[in-house]
Amino acid sequence: MQLTKKQSDTPTPGRWISAIHRMKSVYLDRELAPLGLNGATYLYLMVIDTHGSQMQEVFSQELAINKSCVTRSISRLEELDYVQREPDPNDRRAMLVSLTAKGKRVVPKVREALQAFTEILNQGLSERQVKQAEKLLMTMRQNMAEHLESSKVSAS
Repeated sequence: MQLTKKQSDTPTPGRWISAIHRMKSVYLDRELAPLGLNGATYLYLMVIDTHGSQMQEVFSQELAINKSCVTRSISRLEELDYVQREPDPNDRRAMLVSLTAKGKRVVPKVREALQAFTEILNQGLSERQVKQAEKLLMTMRQNMAEHLESSKVSAS
């Protein structure tokens, strides 16, 4: 039996983006495994390292990850002694998540893995092509963010 190519099988930017995302997850799972991290848990360390201690709720909002996944990931990072949760001094009901000393030591290794992924991804591309791709992808991301935001308002 020979498969025929349907119109829906035509590669689109969304398919390429999805494929690259899956490959990034596989790559980071492999590279970060010795640290006990994977393609999902490293994000929390990067956010805290960049922006400082965060309320746990911020992760689900900013990373568009459901609260139960955030809780599981933060618990896993806590088990690894990469993060700690403490009551927010301004709101004792809320928990602040911050890096531990061990977490601070692992961040540069995560950054190295991310940089290596980016270098692999950009092989054979000129600096101009990389900048152009970044600009196009940012526009696509903004288009989707605006669409989702406007559809959320109209659904209310």
